[in-house]
Amino acid sequence: MNISVTKKETTKRTAALFAGALVIVFVLASNLSDAQDVRYSQPYSVPLKLNPALTGANNDMAVKLNYRTQWGAVDKGYSTPSFTFLFPLFVNEGKGKLNLGLLALNDKAGAYSKTDISLSVGYNLKLTDAGHNLSVAVIGGYVMQSLNTSELTFDDQYVTGTYDASNPTSETTLNDNTSYADMGFGLMYYYNPAKETSMMNAYFGFSMYHLNKPNESHTDQTGGVPVQQSYQAGIKLMTDQNLDFTPSINMISQGGSEEIAAGLYVDYSIGEKMKVTLGGWYRKRTSIAVVLGFRYDMYSLGYSYDVGTSELNKAVTGLSTHEISLGFNMDMAKKKDLEINPSPFSAY
Repeated sequence: MNISVTKKETTKRTAALFAGALVIVFVLASNLSDAQDVRYSQPYSVPLKLNPALTGANNDMAVKLNYRTQWGAVDKGYSTPSFTFLFPLFVNEGKGKLNLGLLALNDKAGAYSKTDISLSVGYNLKLTDAGHNLSVAVIGGYVMQSLNTSELTFDDQYVTGTYDASNPTSETTLNDNTSYADMGFGLMYYYNPAKETSMMNAYFGFSMYHLNKPNESHTDQTGGVPVQQSYQAGIKLMTDQNLDFTPSINMISQGGSEEIAAGLYVDYSIGEKMKVTLGGWYRKRTSIAVVLGFRYDMYSLGYSYDVGTSELNKAVTGLSTHEISLGFNMDMAKKKDLEINPSPFSAY
């Protein structure tokens, strides 16, 4: 009985601490300038774009597919398919492990297309037997951009209100293709004690992308990509009724703009192999995303829909956004008979 009371009291105190931290982060975030849309409504299905340290902050060999389509009614809209592969190599009897990751992504918007191939390498260290862990990773990629200039039109090509592609333009000559190397890194602390000792998991992460400020300009001038800083935090609260609650927040700062998203996932487990997830994300003054997920054994399926709340969505119809994800996860720790607790991160 005393063990149960101690367990509950410890869980409550730790949960209150992390909850307070999340509230402070959210209050600070609400005072930032208006945010641009976050790229993904299922950010943990494309983990290397959120934080490279997620490469190995779990026990799974994972394959993740994501497809996002946005604003399809506006000039063909945006489409972003991606492929992620994660593979943990266990060393030191599970107290630490080397982690490998691969990301392949294509982002297309009208005449513009970008392909990103990135590799990540990280190390996950088990700090204590009580469930404290630290993951650190670096990521490097090669980005190829293409611009179909034949699809572009300029104001001075309109004569007496009629457009003619043969009309000369004073605009700077654009290069059809450009490419560059890109670098980043990430840190992630997470707390995942055995469920017998605590009913709470938590995490806090920090990442930076475009550290080398690569030149992405399609002209002969310099157009460096601004460094992106990203913060992630969340708490996973478990119950004895097969329900888990995970409130979380993601913040991105880049080039003077900020992106803020506060989310909540509710997981309901059906037996040992099946789990249903319902949740969503609120993006300040831009949209609300509704997320539905289903997992059976090693397979997961997620779908999300963004409801626009900005003035642009009120003025223009057809600005819908859909996202679907597929995942395959194999618990490598269990396969190697290592006793490592599951990580607190969602599949979506």
